[in-house]
Parts: sequence; structure tokens; C-alpha cells
Amino acid sequence: SPFVKDQAAARAKLTLEGSQPDSDRVRLLIRRVYARAPEPAEVDRLLGHLASLEGASRPGAWERLCHTLLISNEFLYRR
Repeated sequence: SPFVKDQAAARAKLTLEGSQPDSDRVRLLIRRVYARAPEPAEVDRLLGHLASLEGASRPGAWERLCHTLLISNEFLYRR
């Protein structure tokens, strides 16, 4: 939906602020979206997902990653 896409874009913009490494950005994103600490394997998997989006611009890749998290079952059905 347009709302979810807008929220993903806004979350990506916030995530890209600053100069921390991508692994720290992914950890922060998981904390903000899922309200929990990330598992190390999860961080690796999401970094791999980012790398697979090499055809997209950097902000575009982060938007897609944020969109993926926002439509995940864990986000939609968390307790």
C-alpha cells in the first residue's frame, strides 16, 4: 500500500542518517521495527539481502529492506 511504502521510505531515510557501518544500521533498524535485539545470523542475512539489491540505489535498497521488515509476519503479529 502507499502508506507502507511511505513508512518504509521514511524509516530508510532515518536509518541512513549518520556515518555508522551498515551492520550497525541493520541492528538499529531491527531494534526499531521489531523492538528487540537482533540475532547475529539475522544481521548477516539482512546485509546479504542489501547486497543482492545492487541494481537499486543505496537509498532504494534500504527502502526495500525496510519495506520487507514492515510487511513481515513478526512485525504484523508481534505480541
